[in-house]
Amino acid sequence: MWTGPTERWRAMLQREEEPRALTIAMQAVRDAEHGPHKDPERLAEARLALAECFLGESRYQDALTELEHARKALHAAPVATVRRLAELDDLEGIAHEALGKPFEAETHFLAALKAREAECGREDPEVATSLENLARLYADGTFEERHAIPLLGRALRILEKAGPSCDHRRVRVLHDLAVLQRNAEHLDEARDLLEDALRVQIDLAGRNDASVAPLLRDLALIYAEKKEWITVEALLRRALVIMDTHPAQEALPYIEDLADAEREMGKVDEALVLYRHAARLYRAVGGQDDIEAAEIEQFVDDLEELRRAHKTES
Repeated sequence: MWTGPTERWRAMLQREEEPRALTIAMQAVRDAEHGPHKDPERLAEARLALAECFLGESRYQDALTELEHARKALHAAPVATVRRLAELDDLEGIAHEALGKPFEAETHFLAALKAREAECGREDPEVATSLENLARLYADGTFEERHAIPLLGRALRILEKAGPSCDHRRVRVLHDLAVLQRNAEHLDEARDLLEDALRVQIDLAGRNDASVAPLLRDLALIYAEKKEWITVEALLRRALVIMDTHPAQEALPYIEDLADAEREMGKVDEALVLYRHAARLYRAVGGQDDIEAAEIEQFVDDLEELRRAHKTES
């Protein structure tokens, strides 16, 4: 997630379907370059918007080219605003991160953080954007993941102070921080964070919104590590009710997780029904030769054979 060039452009890019947004951004660059009034800041804004479009299409090198042009335009402007330069650093960092250049990405994210703290103050929600970007980078495996936790913790405190206008972002940070705490085996902290994220998201979108299901699933996975299978079962069944109206492939991870939970609870018959259902869905999506379906069916066969062996012994 990154900060867009301006609120006006962000709204425009969200309204337009690709490649329509890309066409609009390209036209804005041409207008700014060749219009009667040469305005470097307007040109930089248009190039930032075009770069964001390229990022959305995974055209990272094209994005970097546009960002280089945007930086030159900003330096030619009478006043290059710190916020605009921070936005540019954010986008350059995201492009470098996607291209597998984490140290270049870190340099840009740190520059954006420093600029925003100096311009906006340490408690501004824009500072939380830089903290999120750095935390995501530090959690990707190149750096030590533990460094991401305090960054997200600080971002969370900023967003909590900012109030309801930042609640959507607060849910994301709560969720990301919960994942890191779970990876660090801090299960109670991860559970509490996810329960907070779930509460806020339900307030925002309602109990049956699709955005609630992934939070329920991740919360169930934490309870699974704590071996609290009744809670796991309840959370996953609640998530599956939400996913019932969604494409089958989106529900598959929930079905498999619930099957695993039923098996752990000794409900082998229920688990077998769910595993077979998952295999059918995999074949419906991926064809008769689907590898996932074959692996599940082999697991079902092994589970049934093990159950028969236990019955014979008893």
